[in-house]
Amino acid sequence: MREIQIGGITPLTTIDFPDHLATVLYCQGCNLRCQYCHNPELIKITSGQYAWQSIQQFLKRRTGLVEAVVFSGGEPLIQNNLVEAIQWCKQQGFKVGIHTSGSIPKRFTSIISLVDWIGFDFKSPPHLATTITGSKVYYQKCMTSLTQLIESKVSYEIRTTINYQLIKPDDLLIMAKVLASHEVKQWVLQPFKSGNILNTALNQQSNYYDLELLLPEIKRYIIDTQIRSY
Repeated sequence: MREIQIGGITPLTTIDFPDHLATVLYCQGCNLRCQYCHNPELIKITSGQYAWQSIQQFLKRRTGLVEAVVFSGGEPLIQNNLVEAIQWCKQQGFKVGIHTSGSIPKRFTSIISLVDWIGFDFKSPPHLATTITGSKVYYQKCMTSLTQLIESKVSYEIRTTINYQLIKPDDLLIMAKVLASHEVKQWVLQPFKSGNILNTALNQQSNYYDLELLLPEIKRYIIDTQIRSY
């Protein structure tokens, strides 16, 4: 099959596909410029650090051990040959997951019936979308994909990274209302962790507030809201 640009790999993980031992493939390329991005080295597409043929051989050797393959990024929907790669993984007997912002709705449509699980990154309320993602069209496209996701039968998780400088308590409540209006029943809040990010000024972690204290109000809209820290 044709190449898919892979910039990194996690051989074994139990946290990237619920209840499954998985391998994560980090695809190169992203159409967003999220300030808190932890994989800025994946934003641009190069020749790829790993040849797809070597990835295929790697996965074949782990058949029977690894249960699932997760395409992450970057933004995996950028990859022209993603559908073909997903189909190959399914043919080998793996379940397939994807981590996506949903910001390319047409390509989201092309994969939604092929995968077994979707980790959907809901990044911001509408008024902060451009500031946080660097894209003027992200929010509208995200909402289009979110509607598709909720209407589909695929398992999914909606999650949001919380950087306290960017997203304030009132912003979270706006996001909760938006998700509730789309009949989302579960939401995972992931506190930001400092590191090698696109905007290093965010590593200062100012404007802290206690997410736990905010949970009761958020749960008025989405009863199954969790805080996840790794």
